[in-house]
Amino acid sequence: MYRRGWLGPYRGSLIDARNTAPEDLKDFFAKAWGPQANLRHRYARSANIPHEPALSAWEARVMILTDFRPPIREFLPVVADANWLRSLAGLSRERDGVRRARQHLLDAGIALVVEEALPGMHIDGAALRTCKGNYSIALTLRDPRLETFWFTLMHEVAHLVLHIAPGKYDSIFDDVNAPADSDDEDEADVFSREALIPSRAWASCKSQFTWTREAILADARRLGVGPAVVVGHIRRQAGDIQFPNRVAANGDVREQLHD
Repeated sequence: MYRRGWLGPYRGSLIDARNTAPEDLKDFFAKAWGPQANLRHRYARSANIPHEPALSAWEARVMILTDFRPPIREFLPVVADANWLRSLAGLSRERDGVRRARQHLLDAGIALVVEEALPGMHIDGAALRTCKGNYSIALTLRDPRLETFWFTLMHEVAHLVLHIAPGKYDSIFDDVNAPADSDDEDEADVFSREALIPSRAWASCKSQFTWTREAILADARRLGVGPAVVVGHIRRQAGDIQFPNRVAANGDVREQLHD
């Protein structure tokens, strides 16, 4: 946390840092939670047991960043209707779609934060409401491929709509490749899959059977999404299979998201 600058500028020795850590951490968490500790209702989906102190520190960091530049409007689940979701999914077709997705979310009252995970966290993203009432989606980008970005993003949108805004949870953390271990995670998985590629439309897609470049690109055009979304959809059904070169155009999304 010192090395990343989360606790402010520091030029002392490691011994000095250890001596001042209790007070520095108290100030750090106070920025996120206010003068009194907030008992947040949280849930984590992970194939491994996340390191709780790391998860709490990362959550606090995300809340601090969200509240520092909050959305100008309040997020309301009704905004994320079918048209809004299709517009978000449709951005996956654009070369700068990742960057434009951030503005699309912000216009709806959702901040998009990118913060690398601390060691031991084992998560790809999170959906949360800060103690000041601002809504945020946070991504670690431990897998920076386009296909993972779009599924994780839509999965966290699902949690905001279904579980965070209604007040069931304050924060939900996700390893999107871990098995769904609750009804809420099953619900979010279905929401995100349907928002990206509706099952009714997928039923007539050739690429569910024929994993060729031509079939994937043709289906992507017909579905109105980027090829990476189709590739990700196939992989979630068939496993981590190999595809023809250049089909998914899986560039590093960090270039578009880091300021």
